[in-house]
Amino acid sequence: MELARAHELPGIEAICAGSCICGTCHVYVAEAWHERLPPIGAEERELIEGALEPRPTSRLSCQIVLTPELDGLVVYLPKPPY
Repeated sequence: MELARAHELPGIEAICAGSCICGTCHVYVAEAWHERLPPIGAEERELIEGALEPRPTSRLSCQIVLTPELDGLVVYLPKPPY
């Protein structure tokens, strides 16, 4: 999420600055990478359920901790609602 904000990617608002309370950093993780991420937490799952067009690979980018094992991670941004 911080990288997306630093590069001003449209679609990553991150209003709560990574506190996992708003869901405005919703992304779709590429299938090949989805299973490599840590399991989703209850708070994150609840926010994703309320997101527009959630998918099985939906995650909140604020909850993805970038590690060397995730080098090359591919995520897609949902279509803006406007």
